[in-house]
Amino acid sequence: MTYGIIYGIFYGMKNLLKTQLSPITLKYIQEVGGFNELWEISKDANREIYAGLKKTTIITSAGASTRIEGAHLTDEEIVQKLEGLHIKKIQDRDEAEVAGYIDCIKYIFDHFQELEVSEHTIRSLHQMMCSYLANDVLPPDQRGSYKNIPNSVVKIDHATGESEVIFETTPPGVQTGTEMKDLVGDYNEFIGDPNYSDLEVIAAFIVKFLAIHPFRDGNGRMGRLLTNLCLLKRGYEFCMYTSHEKIVEDNKDAYYISLRQTQATLKTAPDLNPWLIFFLKVLGEQIGFLKKLLIPKKPGRLTALADKTLEVIRTNQPVSIGFLERQTGIKRVTLKNILSRLKDENIIEMEGSRKGSLYRIKG
Repeated sequence: MTYGIIYGIFYGMKNLLKTQLSPITLKYIQEVGGFNELWEISKDANREIYAGLKKTTIITSAGASTRIEGAHLTDEEIVQKLEGLHIKKIQDRDEAEVAGYIDCIKYIFDHFQELEVSEHTIRSLHQMMCSYLANDVLPPDQRGSYKNIPNSVVKIDHATGESEVIFETTPPGVQTGTEMKDLVGDYNEFIGDPNYSDLEVIAAFIVKFLAIHPFRDGNGRMGRLLTNLCLLKRGYEFCMYTSHEKIVEDNKDAYYISLRQTQATLKTAPDLNPWLIFFLKVLGEQIGFLKKLLIPKKPGRLTALADKTLEVIRTNQPVSIGFLERQTGIKRVTLKNILSRLKDENIIEMEGSRKGSLYRIKG
């Protein structure tokens, strides 16, 4: 399939967030938020099952994420080569990539609360991810450093050996550095903005990161690691117990098509919907898996959280989301979903916009 070459300077993440979201996108966002609210209630159950799932997710994610990029190790082969969570002896590139990914994803799972979404974090994770690679695969000075050569996305016809550039990424040097600085700045500006869903902002961040392609090698794997980090930072802790990388691997064609469809708009009229819909469908599959295994049925519990939130609003209105978080003990990501639903049902209203928003009972 040919997508057409894209050249020139791309619009930034701010422009992607101007996208008018489709009804199906909004539906998916609500479903993910609703599940996360249920997860908050149910997460203390089945702790023994969680521990096993977390270990399995690390292995599955490492295998799937590297196979997407062309590696060949199966999950069973990875388990056989592991001692604890470290490959005993690195023999080839496939093993080096898997070992690096395991180190990174385990580090993210263990330390996400203190990690910031910053250029320093991104570059440090890249250095960790590439630490086992041979020098002839990736020079040491290109591990954790932005690219020093162009790295267009190329489609290769293995039957004929011919290659075709399907996506021209950001040029190396000053432009890559500037776009990465802007990208991280935009992410941290918009991720707490009540006018945008966290999932919308995370999706825009990842698709723009992949359009920049800031590193000489490993950008796809880095994008998937950053997806985990961003989700965990915003309270979507269920992603530690099921592998989004495996779902992407199983839907590889749809992954690349949705990615290119959004990237193809970055020079003209940015449209986040194709990529965001795929991203949300992946989360939906993760949720479906966990619902079958873990979530006990506790009718009425969601209403209890909403009632608790409403009581704090009623007593102290107008209130900020930060005040609600402190008073209720409910995580911000869950509160955002509750507040969104209460607004949709015309029970509360929001004053102001962006980060200074206040909430009161509508009347």
